[in-house]
Amino acid sequence: MRTIFLTLLLLAFSIAVSPFALAQLADTPWPMRGQNLQHTGRGIASVAASSTVKWKFQTDNPVESSPVIGADGTVYVGANDKYLYAIRSNGTLKWKFETGNSVSSSPAIGADGTVYVGSYDKYFYAVKSDGTLKWKFATGNVVSSSPPIGSDGTVYVGSYDNYLYAITSGGTLKWKFQTGNVVSSSPAIGADGTVYVGSYDNYLYAITPGGTLKWKFETGSSVSTSPAIGADGTVYVGSWDNYLYAIKPDGTLKWKFETPYSLAYSSPAISNDGTVYVGSDDANLFAIKSDGALKWKYQTHSAIHSSPAIGSDGTVYVGSNDYYLYAVTSDGTLKWEFLTGNEVHSSPAIGADGTVYVGSGDNYLYAFAPETPGANTIAVTAPNGGEILSAGSPFTITWTSSGITEVYLEYSTDGGTNWSMIEGGVPASAGSYVWTLPVVTSAICLVRASDSFNLMTNDVSDAAFAIGSVQNITVTSSNGGESWTAGTSHNITWTSSGVINVKLDYSTNNGSTWTEIIASISASVGSYTWTVPNEPSVNCLLMISNASNAAVNDVNDAVFTILPPIVLADAPWPMFRQNIRHTGRGLATVAASNMVKWKFQTGFPVESSPAIGSDGTVYVGSADTYLYALTSYGTLKWKYRTGGGVFSSPAIGSDGTVYVGSGDAYLYALRSDGTLKWKFRINDIIYYSSPAIGADGTVYIGSKDTYLYAIGSDGTFKWRFQTGSSGYSSPAIGSDGTVYVGSQDN
Repeated sequence: MRTIFLTLLLLAFSIAVSPFALAQLADTPWPMRGQNLQHTGRGIASVAASSTVKWKFQTDNPVESSPVIGADGTVYVGANDKYLYAIRSNGTLKWKFETGNSVSSSPAIGADGTVYVGSYDKYFYAVKSDGTLKWKFATGNVVSSSPPIGSDGTVYVGSYDNYLYAITSGGTLKWKFQTGNVVSSSPAIGADGTVYVGSYDNYLYAITPGGTLKWKFETGSSVSTSPAIGADGTVYVGSWDNYLYAIKPDGTLKWKFETPYSLAYSSPAISNDGTVYVGSDDANLFAIKSDGALKWKYQTHSAIHSSPAIGSDGTVYVGSNDYYLYAVTSDGTLKWEFLTGNEVHSSPAIGADGTVYVGSGDNYLYAFAPETPGANTIAVTAPNGGEILSAGSPFTITWTSSGITEVYLEYSTDGGTNWSMIEGGVPASAGSYVWTLPVVTSAICLVRASDSFNLMTNDVSDAAFAIGSVQNITVTSSNGGESWTAGTSHNITWTSSGVINVKLDYSTNNGSTWTEIIASISASVGSYTWTVPNEPSVNCLLMISNASNAAVNDVNDAVFTILPPIVLADAPWPMFRQNIRHTGRGLATVAASNMVKWKFQTGFPVESSPAIGSDGTVYVGSADTYLYALTSYGTLKWKYRTGGGVFSSPAIGSDGTVYVGSGDAYLYALRSDGTLKWKFRINDIIYYSSPAIGADGTVYIGSKDTYLYAIGSDGTFKWRFQTGSSGYSSPAIGSDGTVYVGSQDN
């Protein structure tokens, strides 16, 4: 469900990347920082790089600029010695161009071979392919930003003078856009031509190709890194406030991921499967799933200021301030590392043949050779995943190898987190070793075979295997008798032994037929969060089975119940303003007179608006801390005491549950008999905001703490959205599920 606020304009974006969008950028393996206009950082080579140095080229100062690669293999890179270098693919100097100060900006190559780059001398340069000046453009301060080239040839670059510049291919100003502080961020360009760039004023800006503001998104601190754009148009950018942000194309927050230290230097890269890679000042390379959850992290020994580059095989290359360049596999394990002579701030670039280029603070540009077919290799052939082995029995480990003389064998029983030695110095030519299995029970075992003289050359079982004596699965929840409401989330839990993956199914007819929940999940996790389907029944069962052997399974000890979803009650006036759209229209065909039928006295003023249940019960709050339930005749049915004044107006669910906020900072859910069902703690008082109930039973309410909350009908937290000030407004829900709410932020 999307939460949309009244102050926002809904925009539609085309997220398909047009081939024409790249027309003015050179068609080369790595023509600009981040490889392409979207800064995804993905290489095109079919071969991965090795840790072998092909060549290194010495400049006179640190190389913090990130290299780019021309169509003929020429590598262009800046250095702090004031020069832009053009280096042939064999590592020799082609030419160098002198600017007036350090060049930490990364170049971009135009389709005509022009090389664009910024300098600390405040100029932005266009240099011909022969190393002579084409033109230079004066900004008001340092240019460390790296340029992209738009489809019409416009070049975009930021400056420390607070401006983003749009410069024609002829070197004249097209427009400039002023931010509130330094722009060292390198712009990215979306499929529709929108230019995204960060500023030290804490904002990420979206600017039209014409130079007008589309929207801006505020983070908690400076945005000096460069944005990257996903295939669906999501914009990813880091901030000094320790967060990586995922921002929708309309400028609203999709999610944010917190790291222990700032994301002040490393910019994100995006793999083909949507994984976002970014380095942090806490020394970790993070792999974050497209939904914002952590996939893995790999720890180096110092802050990471380099931005990742991704090989076509999924290898992630990144530098660290610990002097190393790292090659990390897509599952987060180290492939290799190389020690340079100083901090590696430069971001790697990947050539067409798989060569990786990167600069270092030791004044060198390095070229790492691609892996060579036929080089030293080893491959585990057994156990290679899926086997179920008996503890304490012998098993023959087998492998194939080339160029290796001795093999070092290890095993893991925890999926590769920890390793124990089996044997070292085994002749590689033997191709096998008889291993006495340890007396353990685990379904996530692995074997690793390595070159005894170079442990980085190794192979691991393709998938986990099991060690144990008996395959067993036991459902522990739900195990019978529970009542779960449709639309709510519950953990299905189990225990198992000797099983690698399990399959989950449910039945609503006592096992006559089954519906799949998930086809395969690791048995070792022991838990799966299930959103209960809207299939009410009192004869529900869960079955958990071995994904590779359905005969090994377990079913609940007894049936459980799926209840209908809790929605707004079908009553004359079940909530504030009568309905979720707040139309305020009554159902009665007769108008009211000015005659008082009855009045009921509470202990303090009544500012809450009443709600009317299907049986005529009137529910209303009072500043005396009570929620009152009154009969249609005006007599007290019950009252429930909260910890603060009740100015919020109640809402009634279809099961009779009454929801109301209180000045004690709780949202209450009360049964129709006046007993507490649950209460949810919020960070500040709930003043005049009154709850609204969505079609799936979600309860929405605002608070003085500036957030709009979405709470499940079972009292569990779903999400919250922060506005700019206190939330006294009561949410309304549109027919498409959009939630509208006002805020004191105007």
